[in-house]
Amino acid sequence: MTVITSFKIYPNFYNGFEYVWEINSTFAESFPWKFIIEQSDVPYDKFKAVSPELINIYRYSEEKRRMVSKDNVLHFRLKMQTPSNTYYSDVIDPHWQLNKKDFLIARKIMYDEYLGQRNHVGVLVDLWVRVFFGPVCSCVDPITKDVVTFNCPLCFGTGRQPGYHGPYTTWCTFSPVKKQKGLTDDNTGPTSNYITSGRLTAVPELKKEDIIVDKASGRYYYIDSVNNVAELRRVPLAQTVELKQVPTSSPIYKLGHD
Repeated sequence: MTVITSFKIYPNFYNGFEYVWEINSTFAESFPWKFIIEQSDVPYDKFKAVSPELINIYRYSEEKRRMVSKDNVLHFRLKMQTPSNTYYSDVIDPHWQLNKKDFLIARKIMYDEYLGQRNHVGVLVDLWVRVFFGPVCSCVDPITKDVVTFNCPLCFGTGRQPGYHGPYTTWCTFSPVKKQKGLTDDNTGPTSNYITSGRLTAVPELKKEDIIVDKASGRYYYIDSVNNVAELRRVPLAQTVELKQVPTSSPIYKLGHD
């Protein structure tokens, strides 16, 4: 079984590289899971750590800009340690999808998007990324593997612990909020949802069921759908999202307050 199923490096518009990884959803070794990003000038040896020890975290942004020679080729891998084993990702370079010229162009586009958000139209938000791998929560039926309690205070209905990781603070441009009427999930009666849309830079890259928190209003939103509005060679640079407000009775509002 491949344990580390994905390890990628993205442009970061104001710091160093942005690293994102995923673990096989069937991997079941006990926590804690410790991750270290390693770098080398050659793809087969002499790797050294370039990140702190990251415990139960699946994304990391370097805090300082990198000054890299145009002729230098760097290689990276992810080291994962559990209480009983050590695993490594495949070795990749920062330009796995974009050459160096395109990498810099992508970073400049993202930075311009960020400046427009910060200086003119955006508001500060926290992004919480839903986890689809990791230890199974006690609220999951051991036979059917279904989540039994969607209001579980431990996993928030995701079936994994922790249910979300973050927060990642960024800027978002919201559209006016609209009220949408419909039925509850169990069709027992009518309900009203407050929906809106937002535009953000794609660092980190957004996905359906992530959570966005409007820091000014205190409202929490589920991401219902994602659309890439700016790409470079299929790497997303800016995204728009359709958002549905989380009911105030949901334990999701405890995110960030524990």
